[in-house]
Amino acid sequence: LPHGAYHLFTDFRLSKPGIATGISNPLSTASANQIIVFPNPSDGNFSVSYTLTSPKRVKIDLTDLQGKQIMTLMDENRSVGEQTVNFNFTSFKKNGITPGIYLLHFSSGDFNTYIKLIVKPQ
Repeated sequence: LPHGAYHLFTDFRLSKPGIATGISNPLSTASANQIIVFPNPSDGNFSVSYTLTSPKRVKIDLTDLQGKQIMTLMDENRSVGEQTVNFNFTSFKKNGITPGIYLLHFSSGDFNTYIKLIVKPQ
C-alpha cells in the first residue's frame, strides 16, 4: 500500500463508500447485525445502538486489544426493535480503567463481533 493508505476489514458495512475518521453521531439506523458506537473517539460517554429481530440476550463486554475481558457492561434480555444503550466511562474509573483503545465485544444469540472504542483523555 502507498504511504498513508490502509485497508479496513470488518463485518460492519457502510452504506456509502468513503473515509471513516470517527463517528460523532449515528449516520443511520442500526439494522440487524449492525452495531453503531458513537461518538467514537469518545470523551468517556458513548452509546451503543443495535436492532434485534427477535428477543435475545445481549452481552457487551469491554476487552483489551488482545480480547481479554476487562468488565461486562451489559448482560440482559432485550426486546425486539431498535435499542440504544448509554455508557459513562467516568463511572468505570473506579475499576482502574483509563483512557485508551479498547474493544467492545457484542454478542447476541449466534452473532458476535468486536468494535474498536477509543476513549480519549478528558
